[in-house]
Amino acid sequence: MKHTFFLAVLFTLFLTSAVALAQPSEEIEIDYLSNKEPVKIVSVKVGETSVESGKKFPASEDWLKDLTVTVKNYYRKTVSYVEIGIIVFSPEGQEHILPYGYRFWLGNRRTNLDKSVLKLEAGSKNDNAELSLPSTEYASIRESLDWVGHPTKIKRIRVQVEEVTFADGTVWSLGGWYRIDLTDPRNLIPTPKN
Repeated sequence: MKHTFFLAVLFTLFLTSAVALAQPSEEIEIDYLSNKEPVKIVSVKVGETSVESGKKFPASEDWLKDLTVTVKNYYRKTVSYVEIGIIVFSPEGQEHILPYGYRFWLGNRRTNLDKSVLKLEAGSKNDNAELSLPSTEYASIRESLDWVGHPTKIKRIRVQVEEVTFADGTVWSLGGWYRIDLTDPRNLIPTPKN
């Protein structure tokens, strides 16, 4: 009788572990593009794990709160502000759920630009910076994702440089070149590439 009970327990454990192994692991994918931006994304990390663009990797449900993006200035001007955009894609097979976008930044383009706290100088040891998702923002991002119907586990995002402001007041924004209006720093004036 004891042997039968032991074999039944052993068989149950075997089946449970076999089912767990047969299920695909939850993986996420982060795409980060660098094309013609003057400041490029050079690395992305989730916690201590480096992430390659377009490659899937296992992560916990709340991995987004541990996201860090490293950018590097490849342009000839000193950078005083960098804005990163995150796009959370619709879940596969659930295209009725809208993508969600969020931005975070380093520096402040609306202050006196030559006194900025961020100075990324191309070709110097200060040519890169790390940007992390503010920990205070994660709860509101999660709330917004829940509101539009995204599942708890985010499986695919895109990270991209959306805006760069230089110390001289020129701005690169999503492929276009501008100058900050000195009479109203909220306005951008289109300009040819500098």
